[in-house]
Amino acid sequence: MEVRCPRCGKVDTVHPAAGEGYECTLCRASFGGVPSFDKSIVRSISFSINPVFVKAWTVSIKEKADGAYLDSRYGSDRRKGYITRERWEAFISRLQDEAYIDAWKPMYFSANEMKGAIWELSIKLRYKHLISCKGVGCLPPYWEEFVGIIRELIKETDSGV
Repeated sequence: MEVRCPRCGKVDTVHPAAGEGYECTLCRASFGGVPSFDKSIVRSISFSINPVFVKAWTVSIKEKADGAYLDSRYGSDRRKGYITRERWEAFISRLQDEAYIDAWKPMYFSANEMKGAIWELSIKLRYKHLISCKGVGCLPPYWEEFVGIIRELIKETDSGV
């Protein structure tokens, strides 16, 4: 399997040393090794996308004492639910290990695709730190993995809240 760089999307990646993740030979980004933030300090994740000709989608997931609370809107479809602590932690780990969100650029932009989707991802960490990524007309290389992980979480959510 080819490993793409989450910053530039190129497949020119190498293992600098066993177990230390990857390094892009083009943009020199390091990813997939030690995460840039610990999953235990993530307090919330929210994302929204406004594609052209399709319904907007927003997702907000906020940590609670014993897990997390999810609120997802896709057009007029709204789903709310509770996520256990184990699922919350596994979700954050998957976002780091499979979608490499901790290595995403702050801004993805394509002048050629100005009519494309506008999206935003915000990760709030303990002590009011915020990681923010945005895009206009351009999606990050691991967007499909990111969306797939969120869709799985929504399907597994206990909607009895």
